Amino acid sequence: MIVLSAVLVSLFVFLFVRIQGAVTGSEFSPDSFSVREFRFYELPIFHLQITPIDRSTVTPSTAIYLRQTALINSPTKTPDLWHLVSMTRGFTGKTPADAELLVDQLNIKIAGGAYWRLWSVDQPAKAKVFWPIIQKLAKREMYIMMPKLFEIAQSERSVDEMTERLDQSLRSQYEGLIRDMRAADQNELADQFFKEMLEDFPNDFPNDSPIEP
Repeated sequence: MIVLSAVLVSLFVFLFVRIQGAVTGSEFSPDSFSVREFRFYELPIFHLQITPIDRSTVTPSTAIYLRQTALINSPTKTPDLWHLVSMTRGFTGKTPADAELLVDQLNIKIAGGAYWRLWSVDQPAKAKVFWPIIQKLAKREMYIMMPKLFEIAQSERSVDEMTERLDQSLRSQYEGLIRDMRAADQNELADQFFKEMLEDFPNDFPNDSPIEP
């Protein structure tokens, strides 16, 4: 009975870890626009990793095109910076992260292939303006600001008109975030957002005056 009980307990523990302890997800590199999936096992409840991390590359064709055509600034070495796209633990379901807002766009398909790759091929002048802005925001982890910019990029406008609208949207979104953070007494975060805004639009704040709520 003791041996049988030990076997049953071991089997239960094995199945519990096998099912509920499985952790899967994906990560995005803002440096190279690479995407990779990962998988490992952990002790459920305690979240203690018990197996090595297994990774595989799943970079979208759009991202590969952006690197090959130098529409983004990609380093030659393996990226060190990775942002979480999503993660799933056992039966808890997928938990998305902000980087998913960009990765979803890179993965959009239409009948002719990858949507944003085709857009970049068809409109190279716009692409040269648009993608460096997206990469800059990705490095800052400002993925929340991107959906509006993707909408603007798709509109039928000249490069100058697109650029102006992108700048207007960035200013508006930054100002809104800064005011919200100050209103919530998150002044350190508000100062960081203001510093980023000042880097992009130094002429808007000649005296480096902060935005108040």
